[in-house]
Amino acid sequence: MAAGESRVRRFPALTDGAPVTAEEAVRFERELARELSTGHVLKGLNLRVVQQRVDRDDVAFVLEDGRLCIVHLAWHVETDARWPHTEFVTDLIDPDDETEDR
Repeated sequence: MAAGESRVRRFPALTDGAPVTAEEAVRFERELARELSTGHVLKGLNLRVVQQRVDRDDVAFVLEDGRLCIVHLAWHVETDARWPHTEFVTDLIDPDDETEDR
């Protein structure tokens, strides 16, 4: 995949399709802010939680420009701008679909 391309990625919804609660969203947003070091692609951007993957520490965020990203939270302060791992995606597709490149 070339730099700057987004891809579709499976992102299972919360158990029973329940949305992220306001309290969970605040907790994830605070944790992300704590983990971001200088130079990270998300540092200084406004974003909000849209979904959590229940079987991993992956959280989907939407940026104010409408882009979607999936962040694998590390649950500790990072000093390397490559972490937490962030992947920009074009969509959060149905978890029963196969992963496919676009």
